[in-house]
Amino acid sequence: MSNQEDPILEICYIDENYVVINKPRGMLVHPVDTPHPKNEIAMKVIRDQLGKQVYTVHRLDRPTSGLLLFALNVPAVQIMQKMFEQQQVQKKYIAVVHGKTQHQWQNNDELEKPENKEMKSASTSFRQLQFRKKGSFAEDENLEVSILEAQPHSGRYHQIRRHLANANLPIVGDYLYGDIDHNIQVAEHTQIPRMMLMAHELSFTHPFTQQPITINAPLCEDFKYYYNKI
Repeated sequence: MSNQEDPILEICYIDENYVVINKPRGMLVHPVDTPHPKNEIAMKVIRDQLGKQVYTVHRLDRPTSGLLLFALNVPAVQIMQKMFEQQQVQKKYIAVVHGKTQHQWQNNDELEKPENKEMKSASTSFRQLQFRKKGSFAEDENLEVSILEAQPHSGRYHQIRRHLANANLPIVGDYLYGDIDHNIQVAEHTQIPRMMLMAHELSFTHPFTQQPITINAPLCEDFKYYYNKI
């Protein structure tokens, strides 16, 4: 079981086959080649919290927060991994981006696989939820942001981040694909030094019960700041 030094992860859904947690930003999904403390790895924290083995089904980038699903037995992980591969699990994200966006659009830019430079098809739907008008976000009138819902229809590496960056709408706090100086300006104004991307909804037909399942993650305070300030 977990000890007092481990974080307690918020459980958004659990049954005998699956558990869905609300992963904090900055936490790894599973161990990597570079050693990290156990309490920075979601798989190890939820394993100890539940007192049973868990199996990784999919992943979120370390700076991305939100819904992360683990299986609790081998048959459950095998079938759910196939469902993710076949796009039978619908994922929705919330992102805060630099700039003003369209109200609704789809990006179908092919994306390069990092390991072999091969281009692969990719598709993401975007919907604007809110927009911060010029001058209302900060004294610098160039600092304007949009809050978006993003739904990937494929599973490419950094797909949402790259599609938004390709559209000149990088995610706030994304220092890999965005403008460093612009991100620093926003972080200084908001006091929120993170990448503003979270997985907020998972939907699928449960493979064992055939019941429709929809799980939502509550907005954390970082995202509430942007909603409340607009």
